Amino acid sequence: MVTHIKKYDQEGRVIQIFVPYIPPLVFPDTLITGHTQDITYDAKGNAEGSTYDNKINYHQTNKVWMFIDDQYSVNNPFHIDEYDVHGLPVKFNFNLGSNSSAWHPILFGLEYPDVVIEYGCDLPKGPTPGE
Repeated sequence: MVTHIKKYDQEGRVIQIFVPYIPPLVFPDTLITGHTQDITYDAKGNAEGSTYDNKINYHQTNKVWMFIDDQYSVNNPFHIDEYDVHGLPVKFNFNLGSNSSAWHPILFGLEYPDVVIEYGCDLPKGPTPGE
């Protein structure tokens, strides 16, 4: 069954999402109508319509996360409580009242009340091969 049809720009960002209306007991190949959402990006690489910080969006660290959540913006469209030394978000709360944007953060299509992320670049380094 088709749930979303996505169109991408030359930079690999989603620019259009088509969600077909699926009437009961109708085969997907008969679908004609649906809802189209167009997404445009500003000069900084952020989807228009939200307020962003100036740090790296955690989705930018993983192309699969970007794809699952349709979140290709360069910066974070919500309040981050804590960043690591590389400027990556490590702690944030999904309470909509505390975020500056109507867009709320999700990961894997799910909402979480509190998030703590550990990145590979922040973990202690193991032994170098050959040591």
